[in-house]
Amino acid sequence: MRWPFWRKSDAVANEFPSERTPVPGRVVTGPQQAGPAGSVQPHPSFQRVTFMDRSVSLFPDVTVLPPSASSAAIEDFAFKLFKILSRSDALKNLFFSPASIMWCLGMIHELATGETQKEIAEAIAIAGEGRNSKDVFALLKEAFRSRNELELLFANSLWCGIRSSIRPECTERLREDFQTEFYRVDFAKSEAADRINSWVNEKTHGRISRIVDQFFSPTALVALNAVYFKGSWREPFKAKFTREGNFTTGAGNRKPVKMMRRHDTFLYYEEERFQAVSLPYRGGMAMYVILPRPKISPQEFQEALNAETWRTWLGQFESVKGTIELPKFDVDYSSDLTPALGALGMRRAFDLGAAELDGIQVERSPVWVDQIQHWAVTRVNEEGTEAAAVTRMGAVLGLDSHARTFQMVVERPFFLAIVDQRTRAIAFIGWIDDPK
Repeated sequence: MRWPFWRKSDAVANEFPSERTPVPGRVVTGPQQAGPAGSVQPHPSFQRVTFMDRSVSLFPDVTVLPPSASSAAIEDFAFKLFKILSRSDALKNLFFSPASIMWCLGMIHELATGETQKEIAEAIAIAGEGRNSKDVFALLKEAFRSRNELELLFANSLWCGIRSSIRPECTERLREDFQTEFYRVDFAKSEAADRINSWVNEKTHGRISRIVDQFFSPTALVALNAVYFKGSWREPFKAKFTREGNFTTGAGNRKPVKMMRRHDTFLYYEEERFQAVSLPYRGGMAMYVILPRPKISPQEFQEALNAETWRTWLGQFESVKGTIELPKFDVDYSSDLTPALGALGMRRAFDLGAAELDGIQVERSPVWVDQIQHWAVTRVNEEGTEAAAVTRMGAVLGLDSHARTFQMVVERPFFLAIVDQRTRAIAFIGWIDDPK
């Protein structure tokens, strides 16, 4: 049974006056304006394209890149990791940055050789026909390009112990392809943890301030990535329409929440299993919110979700008038990714006797990956969204529709993804079971 449609009543029209109604049309691409000094320029292989999907302007004012092997790699990794992490507990909040994890593992991929490098490439989906590390990370840099109306930043760093170093040929590639910063510390001293925590705090604008208390002296190297996002809704939710509401968690617990409400024209898609809406930010990003029907359990929805269905759904959104009610929420998530990455086939790097990390020079060997950890936070309110994530790896020694309307009340667990509209790269992805 399909979800019923609601006709916009006079009461709704008066409560939510349309300030402007977007006119469906074509996205006509043109020459890209030069960005501010220091911004990342598009990779030479990128092409511009005119999208025509039901004559609806899916990405207004955005020069959209066509789907590519590189964008597919980012999507594949995001959804494979999402599925593995969600299986551990479908009834808890899950929020992470696939971009951050790919950045961090991409640096380790550059330091690895042989079968270890192949396993990392397979795990982060940069192996296969038409895919290569350089193009994938060039696309990620394009997704994290400088722009005027929002903040989307990334930073990579490698921290070497006093008895370890990076081979010069690896250093050159890491600087060029990852914009990696290099530091030297004595991991046996507390100063090492202080410096790394300070770096993380600065790069995430204070949203993640501390990730480590101390290191063990055998630590040879620490790889870090930090990403930060702060965006304002293209059309903010007005605070005067925020009301008290109830949210039912996956475990069936009802809890009071602050429910934001907006009536407008949205990019919207629905089918038998869910409703979905795209909420754009200024500056060319969007949050996709997918709400499973009440009859669909979180486990059932999460198991059915994959990159192929995601790509199909993206082509189905159309411009529809409707009302969205979304809770304000904060999420603070952390995870040891070591088991999940092992499930994706990355095993040798964690094996003392098998790891091939020949890009790291040490006084004594072997060197292997001890642990990969991830932290992510987000806050969503009437003005927009702020999110940050950090990934840490430690190596030790010896990421015609206008006749209808819709109503979407997000009062039960839902999926979300924050996506760069130009490249389709997924910056953050998550499942909100309890909007705290």
